[in-house]
Amino acid sequence: TPINRLPIMAKQVLDLYELYNLVVDRGGLVDVINKKLWQEIIKGLKLPSSITSAAFTLRTQYMKYLYPFECEKKSFSNPAELQCAIDGNRREGRRSSYGTYGDMGGQPPLLPLQNFQNFQGLQNPLGL
Repeated sequence: TPINRLPIMAKQVLDLYELYNLVVDRGGLVDVINKKLWQEIIKGLKLPSSITSAAFTLRTQYMKYLYPFECEKKSFSNPAELQCAIDGNRREGRRSSYGTYGDMGGQPPLLPLQNFQNFQGLQNPLGL
């Protein structure tokens, strides 16, 4: 894919060459997704760990500019395997260790009774 505008992350140009090498060294994009190696990639690129969307942004930039090249040169995976990895990652992200509404018969969780009683006795702190 031709690059019309350089991708930016953390107010600096994203080093696509380094991104490619870091991903390929870990087995390619599908392995990085499946093995959840994005933190290693982020550290390798010297990006701040405070960027909450870094993994998603790196994945989308890699898919846009570098994945076709990876497929051609390395043949680590194919687009169908990539889609499976992305779908699997999405499904996993939706899971919760606290259960789901379905586990509770479709009802949202309730506040404990004492919390509700505390709300009833509140007065307006601004005196309005």
